[in-house]
Amino acid sequence: MVEGTKPRSWVFMAELEGVAPEEAIQINGCEFKVVTDEKKGSRYIATLKVDSNNLDNASKLAERKLERLLDVLSIATGHRFIFKMREGFEVTKGRKNKEHMGMMHMRFPFSAGLTVDRVNEAKEILDLRITDEHSKKAFQYILLGTALRRWPREAFLNFFKAIELISDRYAPQLQEHFKEVIPDIQKRELKMLVNTRRRIEYTCKVLGLSELVEKISEIVRVRNEYDVAHAALREEFKAEYMTTCWEVAKEFLKGYLKLL
Repeated sequence: MVEGTKPRSWVFMAELEGVAPEEAIQINGCEFKVVTDEKKGSRYIATLKVDSNNLDNASKLAERKLERLLDVLSIATGHRFIFKMREGFEVTKGRKNKEHMGMMHMRFPFSAGLTVDRVNEAKEILDLRITDEHSKKAFQYILLGTALRRWPREAFLNFFKAIELISDRYAPQLQEHFKEVIPDIQKRELKMLVNTRRRIEYTCKVLGLSELVEKISEIVRVRNEYDVAHAALREEFKAEYMTTCWEVAKEFLKGYLKLL
């Protein structure tokens, strides 16, 4: 066999920005930990091993895998993660001319806060398959919301949009329910009955998330009473509204994916 066709392995290291773990964690073949030394201070590092036929493909594979992991961690924690690859070095056994990739070192600020529960939740999401347009779009809206946490109103809107997208999936079922209850119902009446609040509440029942009823009532009230889209607020917009909306959006996404 030609040497270039043999399986080869690389280890890549990336500098991260996001909520850091108090202790090193392993998730899907990747280790996350805080590294501290006197010269460079504390850095948040991700290390992962990939197999490929050459360094270029290995680097691309590592970036895709890490990006997927960090997207899921962003949804699980509500905080956006970003990264910059630092280096990659070959660890293929028995190979003499091993390749190495060095990159510019970055220094991101970080804070502790990545708990075991959030890691387990990220693992749960990784095991769920995002296959249809509703879940794909909802996933992206939640990600965007995590990136906008400094602007709670905008983050709230994106989390709420994810909830609406998933709820829209069950709107036809809710319409059929009202048609059965009220056989002679008019289109205008049906549209009024199948409003945002009822769609979300109905979806909550379908997904088996009855424990979220109070939180759903709160975020729907906020969305209706506050014109957050135009920043015309009757009173100060509270960051806790954003957090509650993220929690509901995340649970809706997980519940929906489990039913696919």
